[in-house]
Amino acid sequence: MVAKFSPPNPHPGPLEFDGSNTMKRWNALVVLVSFALSAALFATVRSTAADEPAPAAKKKSPTAKEFVLHAHKRAAVAKSEGDFAAIIYLLDRALRSEALTPKYADYAKQLKGWAHNKTGEVQLEKDRESAALAQFEQAVELNPEHWKSRHNRGVSYAVSGEMAKALKDFTKVIELKPKFANAWFNRAEAQMALGNVAAAITDYEAAIAVSPRDAGFYFARAAAYRQQGKAEQALHDYTQAIELDTSNAAAHVGRGDVYSGAGNYAEAAADFRKALKLDKQSAAAYRGVAWMMSTCTDIRYRDSKRAVSFAERAIELAGDPGFQYYETLAAGHAAAGAFGEAVAVQQKAISLAATDASDAVLGRLRAELAQYERGEAFPTDRVAAPPQAGPRRQ
Repeated sequence: MVAKFSPPNPHPGPLEFDGSNTMKRWNALVVLVSFALSAALFATVRSTAADEPAPAAKKKSPTAKEFVLHAHKRAAVAKSEGDFAAIIYLLDRALRSEALTPKYADYAKQLKGWAHNKTGEVQLEKDRESAALAQFEQAVELNPEHWKSRHNRGVSYAVSGEMAKALKDFTKVIELKPKFANAWFNRAEAQMALGNVAAAITDYEAAIAVSPRDAGFYFARAAAYRQQGKAEQALHDYTQAIELDTSNAAAHVGRGDVYSGAGNYAEAAADFRKALKLDKQSAAAYRGVAWMMSTCTDIRYRDSKRAVSFAERAIELAGDPGFQYYETLAAGHAAAGAFGEAVAVQQKAISLAATDASDAVLGRLRAELAQYERGEAFPTDRVAAPPQAGPRRQ
């Protein structure tokens, strides 16, 4: 969902904004302008009625201030991309004028920034991420203190993989609006993408402090704890996420993965079953079951044939699977003694991981490959790193 921002309330005055004394003076100015225009119109009508018809007076072009006032009036009812484009046009005309006073110019820039932000949100609805980012960038340039434009731009940066830029924007949003929980959450996600796991956990904690009933915040922090090897904290957070959202299949998968890694296979199996009951198309649940059946130390839960079948189903459901899915399929083939297939699939996993995985992860994958090349399968009781949730618009 995109961030929403309402234009200044046009009543009682067309330039009321945040209740400041400056804007009250703007309101008075608008009243005076309206009174003057009305008086002039009345005088013209009276003169025309009393005298003989005269040639029509030459129509004067609108002043810069009138462009601003008209743009403000349109902003109060603007909904479409065309409405926002018209507002931007009017304000561009006003801002090009040297006659525009500083106060009107400042307001025009803020209103134009708002219109660019709204245009960006419309572009997002049409899945035009690049076009939206261009609008958000203009919005922030015009009004750097507008937190919603900053947040939208930060999310767009994150979606495009520019995490360092996203991190700066989310930090500014937190400064401007510290009670906006998603700014903390999104900065945590950016920190995770940059490998700053401890900093991410701190930001997840801040998000939870602001919004303690959001299951997604606990789910994301659990993934961070898993990267730190803190199974107990991860289990706590997954359980908290499940309690807050009983339909959360992903939290059951995450908790099942942790149980599996700790050797609690009965609990893991129960969570995987629950996840698939909630979401029959859960690629992550199929992957979790396949990994456990391929690598667990308890013979009662090992089943290489079904592991391969489940891993292949997981890849099919994932659509664009990450390296973890192929790592799981390779483990299944190895458990079944099909080491040629295991080697080929593991090489694909390494190829996919090469672009963004850490050196530690790549080292692990290569060690597994070496075992398969030696014809060795192994119980590891280890799960691949969970995926990130991704940034939120609002």
